[in-house]
Order: sequence, then C-alpha cells, then structure tokens
Amino acid sequence: LHHAPADLGVLISVHVTEGLPAGEVTRRHVWEATSSPGNLTVATLTGAEVRQMLARGRSEAFRSHTSRVSRGRPFGALQVIGAGIDGGVVHVAGEPLADDRTYRVTGSDLEFSAYGTLLDVPPEDVDIRVPAILPELLESYLRAR
Repeated sequence: LHHAPADLGVLISVHVTEGLPAGEVTRRHVWEATSSPGNLTVATLTGAEVRQMLARGRSEAFRSHTSRVSRGRPFGALQVIGAGIDGGVVHVAGEPLADDRTYRVTGSDLEFSAYGTLLDVPPEDVDIRVPAILPELLESYLRAR
C-alpha cells in the first residue's frame, strides 16, 4: 500500500521465497527474498469480487495450486493487508465488506490475471505500473524507512 494507496492489498505468497534477516538488510537480501518479476497493479473490485478473491485465496486448492507462472512451486496463501475476517465477516478498514460497493485493491499483475485464479474475470480498470517489479518496490520501501 506504500506505493499505491488502496483500500486493501493482496499478494500471493509464491512471490516471496524467504524472509528478510533481522538487522541491516542489503539489496542482496531483498533479491534473495523475492526475485518476482511481478509488477505493481491496482484495480477496482466490487465487494463481491473482493469476497471471492479472499475466499479462493484461503482455500487449500489455491494454496497447493502450481503452474508454470510459479515455476512449479505451490502458490501458498494469499496475503492480505487492510482487510480481515472476524467471526466469518470480512471487514475492510473496520467496516463490514459490502458486496455492492467498490474497493481499490493493490497487488501484482498475477493477483488480477487469469493465471492468479483469484477472479473469474480480470477487472476492467487494471492499472499495471511498469517497469518497477516487486523486489525494486520492496527495496524502495525499505530505503524510505
């Protein structure tokens, strides 16, 4: 959400291959953690689409899904920031998710594409922010801290 403010952010775990070390983090550490070529992407989704995305991202079928895009590695869980589930109710910014409302969602191009399997139809207003890729965005974020 640092590079593209939105109501919530999503990222498929397969983008990250290892954690960052405690203490000083070098550029090498960032690239070892994620060499994903994914581009920052922002789109508008209905609450119903957000609900579908989150439900699929929590499923075992999604977590164990492999493809050429993931180089044969399982996708893993969908990581989410800005939304949560409390007692089976999805909340965004502390409010219950409304199926008929629209939400700005940020992630990578994978989360919004057919290859990501999270949505039945890619959003109409997908804004793929090239040329920056995920490791460069992480590096930029860490430098700003």
